[in-house]
Amino acid sequence: MGALFALPALSWPMGTLDEAILLVYPQRMAGGDLPYEDFFAAYGPAFWWGLQGWYALTELSVASMRALGVLVHISMVLAVYCFARPDGRGRALLCAGLSALLLFRLGANPYAWLLSTALCVWQVALLALPQAGRRTALGAGALGGLAIAVRPDTALLALLPALPLVWRSDLWRRWSAGVLLGLVPLWIGLVLTPSALLDNILLGRAGRGAGESRLPIPPLGQEDRRLLAVVLAVALLLVMTAVVTRQRRQTALALLALLALPQAFQRADYTHFVYAGLASLPLLPVALGALSSRLPDLVPGRRFTAPLLAPCLFLVAVPEIPRNVADMVLNGNMQSTTVAYEGREVPEAPDREAVLARLLPRVERLAGPGSTLFVFDSNLRRPAVTDLILYYYLPRLRQSAYHMEITPGITSERGSGLREDLLAADVVVLVGTPEADRRVLFPYAHDGSTEAEDALRARFCHRESIDRFELYVRCR
Repeated sequence: MGALFALPALSWPMGTLDEAILLVYPQRMAGGDLPYEDFFAAYGPAFWWGLQGWYALTELSVASMRALGVLVHISMVLAVYCFARPDGRGRALLCAGLSALLLFRLGANPYAWLLSTALCVWQVALLALPQAGRRTALGAGALGGLAIAVRPDTALLALLPALPLVWRSDLWRRWSAGVLLGLVPLWIGLVLTPSALLDNILLGRAGRGAGESRLPIPPLGQEDRRLLAVVLAVALLLVMTAVVTRQRRQTALALLALLALPQAFQRADYTHFVYAGLASLPLLPVALGALSSRLPDLVPGRRFTAPLLAPCLFLVAVPEIPRNVADMVLNGNMQSTTVAYEGREVPEAPDREAVLARLLPRVERLAGPGSTLFVFDSNLRRPAVTDLILYYYLPRLRQSAYHMEITPGITSERGSGLREDLLAADVVVLVGTPEADRRVLFPYAHDGSTEAEDALRARFCHRESIDRFELYVRCR
């Protein structure tokens, strides 16, 4: 079911910076670079090493990346099914179906938050099994620890929901040992790059960059506001169910829902609301079933009819998700065309094909063999979203920049290293972002240092404009 809903996204155009990161960072690592030390990275070492291992077994390509994404989707759906299975196969299939429907909105990408959430749900699902023993607890704990090693900011989400299921039981010690085992990749990362890892993840993205990355709350769009309201309402309902039933399993589910909510406010948009709802919305039938068992039997068959309210509420509250699914599957309205360059194939929006056909060979001609490429936004003082996929298209050019993505509050600040990234390049490609789009993406960002901008004017000469791209070469 998860694969069925994810398959249409295999041919969607490359549309986000986050997706390009999943190709470009492992490409750098294949050349010997270390995350945190040689380039800024906001996720845990287990995520980057896992991607690198996957590409070593398959190949570094969009198709391989999205195939891994389908596997992560399937894993998430199976975790939801496993958690709901003690309530019966029918209810478990219902929960799994809602999970697959919600995941469709994210496309077929193995995002770090999605992988970490799947590991957290699997952990709780295994611990909640009636026959869970010490080996199960050890494996579940390892999944929780690995979730933290993938995204350290999910530490509370990975640890606290498991506590009601192991506390004051003989599973406690085995689960704790499993968590320590799952954290091994993080320990190794701290040994290899101790200060850089902490600076990137804790002080960087989650610290200095968090304020300028935020979006207005409540969100501006009607669909965004509706989905946020649904996620909050379901979390409240799960808490109420845990209080009424006093069941460990329901308490674990309520904690999953509550501790995923910060993701909704990290960046208040539809995608992050889906992230926050992954561990709660699909499992609403489980909570409604448990809650109905404690209510007076006013309606015959209430234990069977109450869980069916979940898909009804889901369809009424977020109608755009099933509507988008039907539209994509039946009409295939996410049109894309495959752009091939030097053996690299990427599905792109049709209007990008002609631009890239001019841009890519021109950049290589300007650079020359062995030259260093630097890609960034045209405004070197304010954050935007850069066209990172150009690094993937042009692997024969050297790539040494520390700042490949643009992190608000960090990249453009004095002493960040952006100036040094620029000065190390032989050819620079700057991507123009309309100011209106910049304000929408980062409404609270401020102007940073002009040192990189000054270095561009002093050391580089403008050579050509191609659509939104400005090409510069080092002045002789």
